Amino acid sequence: MNEKKWNFIFLVIDIAFFAALVLWLFLPLFIINTGFKIELLTAESFRLFPFSFLLFLVPAVLLFKISSIFLKGKYPAVFTQNHYIPFIVNFVFSGLPLLFIILFILSKNIDMSDLDIYTILIIIFAVIYNVIQPINIINNIRYLSPSYKSYEALSKSSGSMQQIKQQQKSGRLGILQKLLILFIITNLVIIISLSTLLLSQFKKTIVGSVIATGTVLAEQSASFILGNLKDNATEKKMLNIEVDTYLKRLMEKNKVSLLPFDSISWYKDIKSSDLSFAVLSTDDKLVGMELKKEYKHIFEVTNFYSPQSQSYDIVAPIFLGDKKLGYSIVQYKQDVIFKTYRQTQFRILILAILFIYLAIILVYIIGTNIVFPILFLQMNTRKISSTLSNMIVGSEEIKASSLQYEDMIHTQDEIKTLSLEINKMVTVIKGIIPYISSSTLQYSDTEGKTSTIKDLAFVFTDIRGFTTMSEGKTPNEVVAILNYYLNLQTQIILQNKGDIDKFVGDEVMSVFDGPDKELNACKAGLEIQRAMQSEKEKRIANNEPTVNIGIGINSGQAVFGSMGAVERMDFTCIGDNVNIAARLEGANKEYKTKSLITENVYNKVRHIYLCREIDLMTVKGKKEPVKIYEILEEKSKIKKDTQLLKEGFEKGLKAYREKRWDEALSIFNDNIEKFKDGPSRVFYDRCIIFKKIPPPSDWDYIFNMTVK
Repeated sequence: MNEKKWNFIFLVIDIAFFAALVLWLFLPLFIINTGFKIELLTAESFRLFPFSFLLFLVPAVLLFKISSIFLKGKYPAVFTQNHYIPFIVNFVFSGLPLLFIILFILSKNIDMSDLDIYTILIIIFAVIYNVIQPINIINNIRYLSPSYKSYEALSKSSGSMQQIKQQQKSGRLGILQKLLILFIITNLVIIISLSTLLLSQFKKTIVGSVIATGTVLAEQSASFILGNLKDNATEKKMLNIEVDTYLKRLMEKNKVSLLPFDSISWYKDIKSSDLSFAVLSTDDKLVGMELKKEYKHIFEVTNFYSPQSQSYDIVAPIFLGDKKLGYSIVQYKQDVIFKTYRQTQFRILILAILFIYLAIILVYIIGTNIVFPILFLQMNTRKISSTLSNMIVGSEEIKASSLQYEDMIHTQDEIKTLSLEINKMVTVIKGIIPYISSSTLQYSDTEGKTSTIKDLAFVFTDIRGFTTMSEGKTPNEVVAILNYYLNLQTQIILQNKGDIDKFVGDEVMSVFDGPDKELNACKAGLEIQRAMQSEKEKRIANNEPTVNIGIGINSGQAVFGSMGAVERMDFTCIGDNVNIAARLEGANKEYKTKSLITENVYNKVRHIYLCREIDLMTVKGKKEPVKIYEILEEKSKIKKDTQLLKEGFEKGLKAYREKRWDEALSIFNDNIEKFKDGPSRVFYDRCIIFKKIPPPSDWDYIFNMTVK
């Protein structure tokens, strides 16, 4: 939509608003019984607010805007949206009724129910319309500035304007929108929280005051009636006159009370029955009414709330000795006593709208002072990067003069400092370019291969049973479950100063560096085991498939660096020590263990963790045997059964290596029965085989693992 159409739409909206405002202002003056519950333009209103005469200029503004359609050639400032005059006029004359209404509400005892629907709509329309005007003024100040015009020209030439429009269409929020939402929500939370707290306390105070005042009135009335019953025991007519006079005096005082009662009544017991009827009351409708049953069995002043009549009743029994003669009842209508509460509630609402309005304007001013400089900075850096990219691909001649950075930031803040730093960086690049050959610059964005030998610890984990768990699930469900378990492990590894090298399906390779790398690796391994066990127990409780995990840990030197192709590089580790850690993870299946470590790791952690020797084995592709251990538990948390398991297994392992098959079988069987130990089962089965088919005389008890 072009600028002319936008200008015309804005003008139509202006005319519609001011026409509605004129009707709201002047209908009560010329039409009798308009339905308005309050008339704002009264003589009293004008005495209260001397500035209100400005409201009579609203019709003149309306006529001026209508005439601007026909006078747009002579008065372009009135018609176009590229000048400040129309927005300033709109801001002033849309704010006047708001200010008038706010001051009127704050000075009068009115609440929301006192406003007619048209006035409420005008308030809403005026607030929205009034907020838009200063925003338009701020935008015009920005848009008409030379800096923004340069930015707009640069955006169009580089194609960035199209990207910005696509970003706006995608619904992504910018800094300004986020600031507005944040401040509005913050203000609302604060205002609602405080007002709810204060209004709740205020409501309790009102009810408490009513009950306290009503209690005093009920007791005084009961005392007065009792005194007159004694003095006029035989003169019923005189008694009624005196009580009636007393009630009339109370009604006179009630007229100026802040919390007026609705009625005070005297209910007299009927001797011939168990009933009580109203004899006298400030409300003639109550005379002759029967006392509510729930009031008849009280012996002291009591207050009741009646949901049906929405009133508070304070009932005081009248006793002469032990004899009950009747009741004095003071009644307060809920609508009347909560009138002040509703007025306060409405005033808080008005103030809340005012504060939110001011927050929007202030945040918009602050936000634009942040957003516009960032946009200018973005365009300039994009210009520099685009020029450099063109030089690298050879589409632009390589020369320092092509790099031109225009500092468009005029604020004195961190963004200005950043702009100056970028300018310095561009200056340095411009100084370097003459000393760089064309070929060097064109290959400058290609990463070179760099590598080094480092002493590291490696942890491999692999989820067992994941394939079975994935059966019958959709791809999205499988990925969600896998990501959950991988995230669980990743968090533990990172918390223990490790780093993720790669994910391969349901396998994780992580690397630990530093003097405590073996300790951190083992700690991470045990925590992963505990976390996976906890998840397993949850799934068992829900009758869901479960998974286990195998962990292999080794440490030593490995080649670490950038490896791969020219177009695709990766930082990773390779070497025998890495392969051994990977094989240990797989060996858990063979030995029915959970976490296997090498002797090198064992020597570094043996003072902290309880471990048991498992075997001496060779991995696929290696001839040199590796002594492996299973890490069981921290020594500070060790249980007696774990210690017995370790001692028993190692005795059995010694007997196994010394070919004492029967003794080994007995020890391993004992471990199996007591602890259901997997490795004991593995060696028990080996002993049975070796007992039938003994190993050669030069047997070195080394197990050759032929699978990965």
